[in-house]
Amino acid sequence: MSDAIEGSVRATCPRCGTVEVPAAATTLRMTAAGSDDRRSVASFRCPSCGETVEMPVDERTAGLLLTAGVGIGVPSELPSQTDHS
Repeated sequence: MSDAIEGSVRATCPRCGTVEVPAAATTLRMTAAGSDDRRSVASFRCPSCGETVEMPVDERTAGLLLTAGVGIGVPSELPSQTDHS
């Protein structure tokens, strides 16, 4: 995920490629500040095929997503670091 654009984010669906997703339809889950395992995961439902997509994001991208209005989910829902589904 990258490039926040006026209330939407440009994201990549494994089936459809690049799609525009409303910020309100995207969720960001982050570990707590000071955590030894600091990471963030963004998830969205592809507007083209309906598939739920989750992907790790770096701190810069997480900041852009928050600026675009993406909601924050429950950190305990973060997949393990080896799970990239």
